[in-house]
Amino acid sequence: MDPSLIGLLALFIAGAALTYYFGFVHPSSALEWRIKAGFLVFTAMLIPAVAYVLVLQSGAVDRLGRLGVEPLPGVRHVVGVAAGHGEAPVWVFAADPAGESALAWYDDPATRTGWTIAERSAGTLILVRDEARLSIATSGTGSSKHVIYLLR
Repeated sequence: MDPSLIGLLALFIAGAALTYYFGFVHPSSALEWRIKAGFLVFTAMLIPAVAYVLVLQSGAVDRLGRLGVEPLPGVRHVVGVAAGHGEAPVWVFAADPAGESALAWYDDPATRTGWTIAERSAGTLILVRDEARLSIATSGTGSSKHVIYLLR
């Protein structure tokens, strides 16, 4: 799970607690309705939205593994809502490896059970199995490196 989303969820929960206290326990007459509205926004919209994304992220590696493709060993966590859902799932992982050296890991057939390499370039690898096509790409430099998996 994305650490920044976990931190954001903690901030939203703290904001909900503060707005509950100042809106219901110790209300201020001038701002009472605005603080109560803030509590409603935190509890009905922001906290559930971030929690939902974190739930989607929690099984991303397992969903990719069920396809017979192991994620790269340097994968740290999934990024955003691209966590492998839908008819044409996309996964985006923050990762330590980069470029051709990362994609070379898939040269070993054990890391891509049932998949064969169809195309290969400097930053992209395309695997095929039956009618399915899995594109694996790397992007980013420095500390913001990403590995992208796209199943079609």
